[in-house]
Amino acid sequence: AIRDELTHETSAGRMLVEAAALALTARLAHAYSNDRSQLPVTALVRDCPERIRRAIEFMHENIDREISVAQLADIACLSPFHFARMFKRVTG
Repeated sequence: AIRDELTHETSAGRMLVEAAALALTARLAHAYSNDRSQLPVTALVRDCPERIRRAIEFMHENIDREISVAQLADIACLSPFHFARMFKRVTG
């Protein structure tokens, strides 16, 4: 539907695209959100909150800039892959 609207614009197209985006966002949030109380706490997770906190502070301080996962991983002193896993694990 979004692709069709982008190629053949209609009068209600903007509303259609916004509704589709909102539905997709809600679906992703529902599908990938976890209750943090259900996650097992491992030694690796216990060691990462400080690193993740530094990355979150950087995001808050630079909210007006585009920030990459690689930049955040550098701040946390982790590889991008490991940072992404730990960020999800620590923040839920």
